[in-house]
Order: sequence, then structure tokens, then C-alpha cells
Amino acid sequence: NTALSVVNQIRAGQAGNGVFIGPVGYIGVGIKDQQGGAFVTAVQSGSPAEKAGITVGSLITAVGSTSVDSTATLGNALHVFKPGASVAVTWLDANNSSHTKTLTLTTGPNI
Repeated sequence: NTALSVVNQIRAGQAGNGVFIGPVGYIGVGIKDQQGGAFVTAVQSGSPAEKAGITVGSLITAVGSTSVDSTATLGNALHVFKPGASVAVTWLDANNSSHTKTLTLTTGPNI
């Protein structure tokens, strides 16, 4: 029954509840869970994250008005946006200084 419900949701073109339709927004970081956010372990060269100044060791804490407390919440917050959308991303750098910049999302790898 759950599978049929998801199939019908996709057929109707309705995203939500873990169903993503089409390409999703991407900022170009590798992350792992850390208390208080998503810890950046890698930054793709030329990515929106790199252009904004997000570096390895940063802790992403919010996307738009959505608080980020894990890798899952970061993914869910970003994946509601399509490539080309602009969204504010907030992070703490290695010195614990807070930054917020608007990033224009790109197309990432398939999920």
C-alpha cells in the first residue's frame, strides 16, 4: 500500500515526504553529522559552496528558514529547491564565526 501511494504521488507530479521529482538543488559539499549541524568534510571546486566561502571544517546550520541539525535535514532542505534557485545558507567557520550568504544552486549527482 505504501509503495502504491508513492507511485501515485509520482504520477501526479507531487513531490514531498521524501519524493523528489526532477533534478534537485546542489551546493557541492561532502558532509557528515555533527552536533548542531552538518559538518563539511569536502568542498567541490567551482561549486556554489566554494564560491560562497564555505570551507572544509565549516558547520552548516541553516538553509533559508530551515534549521539544519544533521546531514538528512540539510539534504531535505536543499532538495525542495531546483537548480538555478537562490537560497540563503548559514554556516559557522572553523573560528566559530557565523556567515550567511545566498547561493545559486546547481544540478548535482542523481540521488
